Amino acid sequence: MGHIKLWDSILECPKIHKLSDRTFRAWTKTLVTALRNGGRNGELPSRYDLAFRLRLSEQEVDECIIEMHQAGLLDSCPNNNIGGMPYKIHDWDEWQLPKDKTAAARQAKWRENQALRNAHRNGLRNELPIPLVTIEITDKKEEGKKEEENPPTPLGGVVVEASSLGPEYRDVGEFAINLSGDLSWGSWVTRQGQAGFAAAWIREAVLTASGNGKLAKAYALTILRGYPSSGPPSLSPNGSGFHKPDPEAAKKADRAAKDAEIAKRAASESAEIIAKLKAQGKYREPKT
Repeated sequence: MGHIKLWDSILECPKIHKLSDRTFRAWTKTLVTALRNGGRNGELPSRYDLAFRLRLSEQEVDECIIEMHQAGLLDSCPNNNIGGMPYKIHDWDEWQLPKDKTAAARQAKWRENQALRNAHRNGLRNELPIPLVTIEITDKKEEGKKEEENPPTPLGGVVVEASSLGPEYRDVGEFAINLSGDLSWGSWVTRQGQAGFAAAWIREAVLTASGNGKLAKAYALTILRGYPSSGPPSLSPNGSGFHKPDPEAAKKADRAAKDAEIAKRAASESAEIIAKLKAQGKYREPKT
């Protein structure tokens, strides 16, 4: 939506005070009409279009045009570029055009540079694999969850690859899913296995939580961490790798999981920005 500049000097301008009330109203609307025509030198549209904009008859438009021209508010324009009436607003360029004609171009350039900088800062350069980005992201869905939701790492702070876990962990995951009706328990069991807990420990913790009427992941993890080094009281160590994970290493696993999620989100958001800029023809490859 455009706008015109109505300078306070009109209060003292003899040209304005010569106009009748009807012509003064027509003059202000004519300024807006000239702007809607593209603002090219203040040229006026056809008599029919101007009559519609001013809500006057064509005869009344002619009378107002003559009065404005005689007052010096309109200049003759026999070569009207838009095929309209042979008049244009007096000194349109001086009173209406912005003083800084490069402002719009500079703003567009600045916005383009900002978008590119943000995309590159988020880690996406030339659509190649991105480095790990450490950005603090708060997910409202995750707010309120306790730190116990995130499993600790095993002794030595090394996370076990999910692919190296035995089939017994998949069985425990299916057991937990069937017990709770929640598919997310499958990934929870896998994370506890990666943290070094034996499958039998995890199954016992899930079963205990369910028996206590509180089958929640945070509660089950509290039970799991509370087992002595020999394992759950109902089980006996059988040399299958039971051990008590190092509680101090929990933060390392937490940070690793968060960093992986942050990198994934950053890549997705940055790719969308680059795609939009390319679609608009505004993307320029960064200098190497």
